[in-house]
Amino acid sequence: MKSYSWILILVLFLSGFSSCHSDAERYKDILREGSWYVYDIDYSYKLYDDFETPELFDFFHYLLDERNLLFLPGDELMFSKRRIDVNCPDGDRFGYDYYYSGDYIRIGRDGDYMDLFPQGDMNALTLTLDRIGLENLLSYWAPVDEYYAYLLEAAYRNLYDFHITYHLQRPIPEMAQVIPGIYIGPMYDGNQQLMNESATVNLFWEKGQMNMTLDDKVILEDENGPGPQFYVDIAGLQVDKGRTPGSYVFTGEQSFTDRQYGPVEVRIREGRYNAAGTVAVWLEIVWNENVYELDFQKGVRQWDFQSLKVKSSEKTIILKK
Repeated sequence: MKSYSWILILVLFLSGFSSCHSDAERYKDILREGSWYVYDIDYSYKLYDDFETPELFDFFHYLLDERNLLFLPGDELMFSKRRIDVNCPDGDRFGYDYYYSGDYIRIGRDGDYMDLFPQGDMNALTLTLDRIGLENLLSYWAPVDEYYAYLLEAAYRNLYDFHITYHLQRPIPEMAQVIPGIYIGPMYDGNQQLMNESATVNLFWEKGQMNMTLDDKVILEDENGPGPQFYVDIAGLQVDKGRTPGSYVFTGEQSFTDRQYGPVEVRIREGRYNAAGTVAVWLEIVWNENVYELDFQKGVRQWDFQSLKVKSSEKTIILKK
């Protein structure tokens, strides 16, 4: 037993030392920036020989019992400096302590912890109890219980694959639930000349941001003839609430340099979504010191979609100066 005690002390010492040089700590600001929601849990476990160590299957089932999972789908997580507050959909609340240990985040309470591997960004994150985390868990219990020592040895010998992964995402803003869609309406140039009586504007929420594209290819012309040809594709719109209930206004811009014709800037001078489900967009395009305008008016939503980017059509809009 003394040898086990020394091993446990050494493990805890090395864990504490590694936490001072933790790669997982790079997620510190991401975790603590606002709240997260658990939207899914997936898992996998495979043995080389299913009949050699059936006790491992029993342990996997124990870990996957909802009473033993750290979180459940629908839970809201708030990370502070060393604490995770969990708000459940049914109103129940509880919490965990956590700290960083090497590549892992160690989460638990009352001295009972699990090592989860973090991966993702500000908008989507996974926390995974992987094979290393499982072995760390069994290593922690093995010195005080021969059953877990047996499971640890069995895992070293017979475990082929294992993970329990918690998928986290940011709360989706209300505007991201309301605005996305495919809108069809008339498109005019700056002189109120009809360019396309059924132009298509796509507004979609993807990778934590609102984006906009046009189906029509835009061709700019000046006194020298045709110039740049391109599709409008504006990412990361700035969206704010409008003056009337249920309405929103948005702006954004797209800049690129045509190899032949030089820099082009496309700006949403103003975009509007109203509660009736229609969209209007006023575009300003700057090229070669010329300013072109495109007005999309009273676009009506055709069908909804979440993150599908519609393929551009062969239609074109030619703007002249």
